[in-house]
Amino acid sequence: RAAVLRWNQTGITVAGISGIAGNASNQLNGPYDATIDYQNTLYIADTYNHRIQKYVRNALNGTTICGNGSTGSSLNQLTYPSQVLVDLNGNIRVTDFGRHQVLLYNGTSTGFLIGSPA
Repeated sequence: RAAVLRWNQTGITVAGISGIAGNASNQLNGPYDATIDYQNTLYIADTYNHRIQKYVRNALNGTTICGNGSTGSSLNQLTYPSQVLVDLNGNIRVTDFGRHQVLLYNGTSTGFLIGSPA
């Protein structure tokens, strides 16, 4: 389906609270990257909270789907996530800047390592 979009110079906050960093479900701390899937669900790499937040359309609160808010070396933790990608099957790929890794999450809270330095 084709569409013509017009940029609106007056932005609105769709996730987080403008000017207030935090780790509650309606707050972000250093959002670094975001992507939208085919269902218009927003995914945010919440870098300084060490998590990926998922916001369904028009939601005021996000859901943590990757990471647990603290750094670490286990596959259910992230250390400064910097990029998030979602494919058509709902698989989530996360670039974990702090651990120099790329992780794959396929619906569970524990990721699979798909790339790291030799």
